[in-house]
Amino acid sequence: MFTSDENASISIWLNVKLASLNYCIFDINLSVYNNVKKQFAISFQSPTQVSIMRMSRSFCLDATHCISSRNDETAVPIYHWFHHLCNKSSFAPMNITIDCSIPEQHNLDSKIKLNASFTSEQLGNYKIALKNYLRQILIESDKETFLKAINNFK
Repeated sequence: MFTSDENASISIWLNVKLASLNYCIFDINLSVYNNVKKQFAISFQSPTQVSIMRMSRSFCLDATHCISSRNDETAVPIYHWFHHLCNKSSFAPMNITIDCSIPEQHNLDSKIKLNASFTSEQLGNYKIALKNYLRQILIESDKETFLKAINNFK
């Protein structure tokens, strides 16, 4: 911590320390969009991360879940953040994937069934293999390869 005031310390860290290292910084006061709550969003990228994002055609957002109980509270910062990435990091992905939440994972697990001749260990290994295959599909940037992989998955 740079000072005993947390807000001032974060401000110094973002605007002085990281800025001096050429980090790309996103900092927005979301209270403008919501009169009731004091909300903010912060992100930062190292110069190396910015250069990688310039080349990337696919992007997976690993969102933090249960920060908000309403989608409209999380959509605004993500919307502004994507615009920031496009403007400041020359980010122009062809594909964006947002990760699944824990309840979605459990829902997926409950739908995968094998007949009774398989052991629970075999079922578990099968579920892991399916999820890994799905992950590979989701990061595929070539459209034709992606469509073939989806068709093969069916």
